[in-house]
Amino acid sequence: MDDQPIQDSAHPLQAPHLQGPHLDVRPDGRPGFAPLKLLVSPGRTRVEVTGTQAIVGRHSEADIRLAFPEVSRRHARLLYENGQWRIVDLDSLNGVWINSDRMHDAVLYDGDRIRIGHCMLTVEQGTAVRVLTGPRPNDPEIDMLKKIADVLPRQAG
Repeated sequence: MDDQPIQDSAHPLQAPHLQGPHLDVRPDGRPGFAPLKLLVSPGRTRVEVTGTQAIVGRHSEADIRLAFPEVSRRHARLLYENGQWRIVDLDSLNGVWINSDRMHDAVLYDGDRIRIGHCMLTVEQGTAVRVLTGPRPNDPEIDMLKKIADVLPRQAG
């Protein structure tokens, strides 16, 4: 796999600061651990998180630095625990968006798209298996189904 950045002509900012994000994290070494692999746009830079956590933000000491004004200095934390990669919003102003939903804390799966400010991070390798759980709170699809059920005529049984 080529680790050289791919120019993203669709975005006017080429983000030269993303040409080699520094990761101040060390490999975990535990059995079952798999690094988190991200494709960061603009700039289409590949980033690999090889430790169990990393800070994403605008600050010069962030593990993954996104130097854009709409990104908070300490925007979010990526962490690996209990066999899953997660992202936690660190009370950022503009939030963390996962697949078009604003989330405070979410498990990251292959193919998920994380929006932080104007940056898009695509998960190329995250948590391997999506575990089905109950519906998310404030899930718009569940709310829509409840509204439809409320207006349907009830049949006596």
